[in-house]
Amino acid sequence: MINFQKKQVKIISIAIAAIFILSIVALGVAQYKSALSMGGNSSNVGKINMQQAMVSSPSYRPAVEKYQQYMQDTKAKMETELPKLNQQQQQELMMKMQAESQAKQKELIQPIVDSVNAAVKDVADKKGLSVVVNVDDVLYGGQDITQDVIKVLQAKGDVVPQKDDKAAAPKADDSKSK
Repeated sequence: MINFQKKQVKIISIAIAAIFILSIVALGVAQYKSALSMGGNSSNVGKINMQQAMVSSPSYRPAVEKYQQYMQDTKAKMETELPKLNQQQQQELMMKMQAESQAKQKELIQPIVDSVNAAVKDVADKKGLSVVVNVDDVLYGGQDITQDVIKVLQAKGDVVPQKDDKAAAPKADDSKSK
């Protein structure tokens, strides 16, 4: 085995430590440059008005009407059943009806949400967007893709044409002129 003097061992140890430190610095610089080059992609943020996209779906209005009818029927059933029950039974019935109404609402709205989400994904992929958020959550910036999503839904036949959007929306704004 080779015998080294203390001075030679120190020099070799310092050289190994310097190589180690330089390799860590080089790795850090490479990671930093990689993050900068990818930063352009991660800053591609889109925004969408989900309410407008949902209301634009032709199945939205019938779903709302079905839900309203369901709620009227439920209310009528509760009005006839509640007087016949004691307080505990009334609470149980009300909790049961509330759970059923939530399930009915989800059953009617979920297909519309799924359709809009698929259209959002299509548009985001085509535009190279890495993040899409609801317009209500954006204070500044972001590329608005609402109209692009509505166009994708129209192409799939899953949306009312743009000129009819106000008629499809169950808001008080219907009285405004088009």
